[in-house]
Amino acid sequence: MNTKTTGCKEPKCLVLEDYMAKLDEAQEKLTKVITETAKLLTSTKGPLHIYQANNDTTLIVFNPLSFDREEIILTTLPKGYFGIQTEDGKPIIAQYDAAISTNNIYFSAKVPAFGISTFYFVKDDMYTFMPSIIFKPEGIQNDKIKISFNSDGFMN
Repeated sequence: MNTKTTGCKEPKCLVLEDYMAKLDEAQEKLTKVITETAKLLTSTKGPLHIYQANNDTTLIVFNPLSFDREEIILTTLPKGYFGIQTEDGKPIIAQYDAAISTNNIYFSAKVPAFGISTFYFVKDDMYTFMPSIIFKPEGIQNDKIKISFNSDGFMN
């Protein structure tokens, strides 16, 4: 559209110039939105659509593209929940956000082409994040592994 000022000082001219300037600004913004949307729709990195349901205890991820995808998802755990699992109850390895004060986690979501994957948040008492670990001066151990250290602090 690209309007130019006429130099007119009358109120009608000023209103018209302001209106035309706002139309130019809107056109620029709309062009940017359309361009970015077209890029997303035609790229292989189109957006996954993420929805929370069942009082935010269920996470549904939709893949609108024609091929399977595995993407890193950032989401917020509801209060009182500790982990996330697949539809069939398998725990998913998740990375907590570096800011401990948040409940944000990152996890890898596998989503089929034109399909959905459903994930469920898990309460503290239902989820074992870390097996019991015994800490001793000479090392650490749990039911699967034992790591011992010598007097110099090196692993044996």
